[in-house]
Amino acid sequence: MAGKLDGKVALISGVGDGIGGAIARRFAAEGASVACTGILTERVDAVSSEIVAAGGNAFSIDLNVESEGDWENAIARTIDAFGRLDIVVNNAGVLSLSSIEDTTLDEFRRVHGVNVDGTFLGVREAIGAMRPGGIAGNGGSIINISSVAAFTAMVDHVAYGSSKAAVSAMTRHAASECAANGSGIRVNSICPGVVRTGMLVRTPENIQRCSEAHPLGLGEVEDIAAAALYLASDEARWVTGTELTVDGGLSVRP
Repeated sequence: MAGKLDGKVALISGVGDGIGGAIARRFAAEGASVACTGILTERVDAVSSEIVAAGGNAFSIDLNVESEGDWENAIARTIDAFGRLDIVVNNAGVLSLSSIEDTTLDEFRRVHGVNVDGTFLGVREAIGAMRPGGIAGNGGSIINISSVAAFTAMVDHVAYGSSKAAVSAMTRHAASECAANGSGIRVNSICPGVVRTGMLVRTPENIQRCSEAHPLGLGEVEDIAAAALYLASDEARWVTGTELTVDGGLSVRP
């Protein structure tokens, strides 16, 4: 049976043990060739090697998402290796939890630097490559990982929540622009609730609290990977500018 991404090439940022790694594995299982990127080289290499060992097609690239040069290099190397670029997933992000009064300007800027600037560069460079006349030039799908913190009020999330709100707004504007200019590029975001990743403080008490906050229980990285697969596939060919909320009912709980 053919995979949903057969023949497609994907570049994913922030690949490691969490959501990025799950998306890379799922995409490869569905037939995509995958460029696994990030700054945690050993983790990125491990995911890439796992995909290859399972019979998939992948390689790893060092990518600091705040670096324009790194983005240009990652996209050029992906196209050089696989001959095309169809999907870019802007997953890399950092979390900071502190009250407004305790959040320093440096910390606020650090979170926005990775989550906002990094996503902006990924979107910009992906559009430049995938638009007609770009070095790939076949259109494609851009998926930004946002968060329910973008539109729900949470204590101690001022830096993270505001950064993800910017990611969601950026997604809508980029989608509108790409649709208006006929680039053939779709841009969407996924807004996860709390999932079991390295960002989760894994004490029994916190896991229990987070699980109870979600009517359907705590999420797993595979839940987000499944949503990304849909948005990356041709099944979502008429979907752009949307925020796909995958949060186990967190945002609509009574």
